[in-house]
Amino acid sequence: MKYLSRFFILNLKRLLKQPCYLLLLLVLPLAVYGLGLLLAAQIQGLSLYDFGQYYFISAIVFAAFSQSYLYLAKNMSDDRLKHFDIVLKNHKKYFWFNLSYIVIFGLLLLVTSLLLFVFSGFYGGLVWSVLRYCGLLLYSFIGFIMGTFFAIMVSTIPRRFFTLIGYITLFIAFLSGVFLPMESIKDFAAPILQIIPIYNYANVGWQFIYFRIYSGIDFLFLGLWTMGFFSVTLIFYPQLPEYSLAKSFDSKEANYQRTKLNKT
Repeated sequence: MKYLSRFFILNLKRLLKQPCYLLLLLVLPLAVYGLGLLLAAQIQGLSLYDFGQYYFISAIVFAAFSQSYLYLAKNMSDDRLKHFDIVLKNHKKYFWFNLSYIVIFGLLLLVTSLLLFVFSGFYGGLVWSVLRYCGLLLYSFIGFIMGTFFAIMVSTIPRRFFTLIGYITLFIAFLSGVFLPMESIKDFAAPILQIIPIYNYANVGWQFIYFRIYSGIDFLFLGLWTMGFFSVTLIFYPQLPEYSLAKSFDSKEANYQRTKLNKT
């Protein structure tokens, strides 16, 4: 645990030294909630409160996947390109170093959820009971689990495809009703959405918000997708060219980084 606390402080300082980047991670979900709510109310002529609950869930879904992609996956991928992961592969602290990234991602998602509670109360007029507060925090934790496995999988993808994965994820989020209500999505896309993880995760939240009966299908697909992300990681990560260099990699940068880690 002492390694975790040290690496947590180290990576947290790295994040705090980039205030614009940190602000982007926190503000994007709030912007999705506010702008989406305003747009929906103007187009369909409904009050902000009518769509408040819907877009609250949308903002949490967007936060889980955007922060996992922009922070967790990006940093793990950057570290691999800089050969930090190769240095750490042969180091006993490797596990704790990556775990500190995951803890910070969880902290970011928690802070974002709390900010959404406050923002939705002032802007959308939403008032939640204590039980629903706890339920929504648990919902954010499910997003943390999904986002973690998603980010680990994305970090194994070659960097030239990294941006493409971001665009694809954004497009799927759009089709899943995160930015527009599901009634606006064409009927032909509905059957496909039933097996998409972003839709499954969002639908669980919408069912909770509107007190609908859970069918269990969404939980089933969420579990299958989580296992799929994890399986892809186990299969492809050892085959990466960077990983194959781990035993022979010996450069000034690697030795320098290894010396720093030994002193940590």
